Amino acid sequence: MSDEVTILASPKQSSVRVRLPEEREWATVRAIVRQHHARTVFSDIPFSDSKFDAIEQQARYPAPNQCLIVAEAKGELVGLAWFSAGEYIIGDGGLMTTTHLIAVDTERCSRFLSAKVFMRLIRGIVLWSESRNAKHVLIHVTTGAAIKCARVVLGALGAGMLLVYPDSAAPWSLVINVILGGYSFILRSRPGSDH
Repeated sequence: MSDEVTILASPKQSSVRVRLPEEREWATVRAIVRQHHARTVFSDIPFSDSKFDAIEQQARYPAPNQCLIVAEAKGELVGLAWFSAGEYIIGDGGLMTTTHLIAVDTERCSRFLSAKVFMRLIRGIVLWSESRNAKHVLIHVTTGAAIKCARVVLGALGAGMLLVYPDSAAPWSLVINVILGGYSFILRSRPGSDH
């Protein structure tokens, strides 16, 4: 009998790690959210520290139907996602996840790393959703910027556009486009699901 030990190659580790936030990171989370807010179509509305404080308290002590995850790269916090699961508004059952916020620190991340962080956060949302038996993940792009890039990245992940408000549509669509920032996407967290 041989005393050899078989060493299995471990899968390549990603340069982006997604996890729950640590106590010492809330000031950085706030800074990333503030930076994100400044890039949205809502940037004319003053950032509310008191509203962020309320969200932070919910995220620190989450109900079973909500979660906040962070992404780190090279030892630095560079992104976050906040989301919750609930039933379809006018139906019984049909659990789905609504993504309230995905923010990436574009000052610390190159365009490539930003896309990678975004995709890893989406993957974290989908895995959490599957653990809650949610059939859909809703993602809304409210920045009003980089919408085409978001559409390409989400499309690569299998997302289909749920609502589109093009600039060349009827006048009411232009108003909705400004309010919503462009697009809403839906990801099926269960491949092959017809729902």
